[in-house]
Amino acid sequence: MQPIGQSYDYQEFYTPEYFDPSPALIIVPEQCKSEVRSELKMAFAHAWGDPTSSSAHIRTATERLLDQLRIQKSVTAKGKRQRLTLHRRIELLSVKNPEASELLLAVKWIGNAGVHSGALTQQEVIDALDLLEGALSSLFDPHANRVKVLAKRINKRRGP
Repeated sequence: MQPIGQSYDYQEFYTPEYFDPSPALIIVPEQCKSEVRSELKMAFAHAWGDPTSSSAHIRTATERLLDQLRIQKSVTAKGKRQRLTLHRRIELLSVKNPEASELLLAVKWIGNAGVHSGALTQQEVIDALDLLEGALSSLFDPHANRVKVLAKRINKRRGP
C-alpha cells in the first residue's frame, strides 16, 4: 500500500526500430564514391531494427571503399586468378595507411561476427560505424592528414 502523499514516477522507454529516411549515423566524406555511400545508407536504415543486416552493409561498404582506393582485388597464382579476401585487402592498405587499415580490420571482425553468428547488438553496429568513420577520416580528412605530415616533419627535425 502506498503511503499518503507519496507517488511513484514511471518512465517509458522507446527504442526506434525504423526510420524513413534514416538519419546518417556517421559523417561520410564527400570524397566517398556512390557505391560506398549507398551501402552506408542501407546500413543506417537497418541499424535500428536489424543490426545483423546493418553489419553486412557496413562490411560491403568497407569492400567498396577498398575498391575506391584501388586496393588489389585478386592475384594470379599458377596461371589462375584468385580473389583476395577482405582481410588480405585490408592488410595491403596498411602499406599506404596503417591507421585506416587497423580500424577497418576491426570493422571486418564485427562484420564477420554478424554474418557468421547472426546475432549482433545495436551497440556493436554503432562501434563498427565509429571505427569506419575513424578510417574514413584518416583517409579523406585533409586536416588529419596535414597534422600527420606536420608531426612527422617535426619529429624528423626534432623540433619546429
